[in-house]
Amino acid sequence: MELRPLAALLAALTVAEGPAAQGKTPAPTFSEHVAPILHRRCLPCHRSGEAAPFALVEHAEVAKRARQILTVTRSRYMPPWLPSPGHGEFVGERRLTDEELDTLARWVEAGTPEGDPARLPPLPPVAEGWQLGPPDLVVTMAEPFTVPAEGLDVWRTFVLPIPAERTRFVEAVELRPGNKRVVHHAVMKVDRTASSRELDAADAAPGFEGMDMGQSESPGGQFLGWTPGKVPQRSPAGLAWTLEPGTDLVLQLHMVPSGKPEPVQVAVAFHFTEQPPTRKQTVLRLRQDELDIPAGASDYLVEDALVLPAPIVVTMIYPHAHYLGKRLEAFAELPDGGRTDLILIEDWDFNWQDEYRYATPVRLPAGARLRMRYTFDNSAANPRNPRVPPQPVRFGNRSLDEMATLTLQVLTESGAARRALMEAVCRQRVEQYPGAWTARLNLGAILAEQGQFEEAATHLRAGLALAPEAVDLHMNLGGVLASLGRLDEAQRSFEEALRLSPRNPGVHSGLAQLEGLRGRWEAALEHYRIVLASSPHDAQAQRGLGSVLLRLQRPAEAAAALERALELGPTPETHAELARAYAALGREAEAAEQREEARRLAPPRR
Repeated sequence: MELRPLAALLAALTVAEGPAAQGKTPAPTFSEHVAPILHRRCLPCHRSGEAAPFALVEHAEVAKRARQILTVTRSRYMPPWLPSPGHGEFVGERRLTDEELDTLARWVEAGTPEGDPARLPPLPPVAEGWQLGPPDLVVTMAEPFTVPAEGLDVWRTFVLPIPAERTRFVEAVELRPGNKRVVHHAVMKVDRTASSRELDAADAAPGFEGMDMGQSESPGGQFLGWTPGKVPQRSPAGLAWTLEPGTDLVLQLHMVPSGKPEPVQVAVAFHFTEQPPTRKQTVLRLRQDELDIPAGASDYLVEDALVLPAPIVVTMIYPHAHYLGKRLEAFAELPDGGRTDLILIEDWDFNWQDEYRYATPVRLPAGARLRMRYTFDNSAANPRNPRVPPQPVRFGNRSLDEMATLTLQVLTESGAARRALMEAVCRQRVEQYPGAWTARLNLGAILAEQGQFEEAATHLRAGLALAPEAVDLHMNLGGVLASLGRLDEAQRSFEEALRLSPRNPGVHSGLAQLEGLRGRWEAALEHYRIVLASSPHDAQAQRGLGSVLLRLQRPAEAAAALERALELGPTPETHAELARAYAALGREAEAAEQREEARRLAPPRR
């Protein structure tokens, strides 16, 4: 028998008696195994100056909360990430993996060993200044709002005028909450009407209460929001959104009392590009407004669905309910009998709502049926129910009311496909809510955009039968009747809108165009001047003023007005009108330049 060397025999014995041979794995340590998990998943909020109430940076501060951390991560309460796995893959997922949970559990059971501090990874860098670099424009709340020390969560909306002197193209928006201790999340939209300002003016404190955001809209069909740890992103090429002069930023904040009065003054940065958008995203919304949730009901189900008239690509999704939301699901039933899951949230939490960007955009064919299924819990067993004992709850914009909406950010193949999609949505709303005048208004607007003026007028008149004091219905009907050549009827509609809202710039713009159709240039001029007195950055009104001055044989004044219109936002029509003004002044070389620029900017013929 061959004798083994003594050194080899001792080495074999050492291996045989080691932890691996006994079926044991070395316990994880904080420095080498736990800290990297916390850096990835927790430090965006749990570090000094961020939103969480305590830090999770040093070994000692993590170890003393080890059992609590294990409990809230195992239950998936933390880190906050509502979507269930396997029902859509999203950018920035904060969910801990099973392996990460196992590491935390073994570390806690081993007594939270620190390990070798030399193996501790460096802390993730904290963004100094604006994360995307120096912005082109920053708007800030005019005055702080003070969050009370105690009470329910605060939902408040603020209106921030955007001082854009000309049309700009926005490729990124970045928000600084000002006070991360109390600002939970934010939703941003834009408003070119006076609706949000009117809501603000009616409330003595800064901003206005509740979740109503007036007639504001998602700019360019894009979601704008902020949550702790969110990294702002620039829009892909061709998907910037257009910021018109005179636009307001409408900022809705969810704020949480901290035990003492806290001031909040938010700042929002805009990053511009010189490249105009070549594609337009669209906001597609499913919703159910007929909510009447009985007290004690624990499985109140609502649904909505839409058959797609054209293919779409879904880039983002935003499910929304309030405190009684329980299970939120969205999916698409495909024409071939298949199914595409869009999102599933099995334990909805109003306090952690967010919008979710798909890691890979989801393509859905024409004929697919989009569906949303939401379940609500208005029982005493719902720990998030703000009413004790439970009371009946209906639809409404206050946080104590309920909502059921599913908002999708989508791309379509063409403008015609986008209009077909919006028409399908609007027709469905009219069928679902025949007593809602806003549904008639929206359908009338999209039909008018497609040149279906007779049917548009029918729906706008039906809306007026429901809401005879609605200025927008009178104004839109006036525009549709003018397009049909029924100028006397159009005049009556605009005059009624003017009676209801004498200083409304939209009404005066419509009357200016109508007077132009009648050849009454002096009257048109007066209406344009009224518009520009209140909305000096309105590029369309500035161009209209220049066109009217041309027809009044006042080319020098026309040229000045049209040059100002170009500063606000260049269009081929404005360049063409300015060419006529220069030609009338004998400035032929400049006129030729303007004609060439009009041809360059004109959309290609199809």
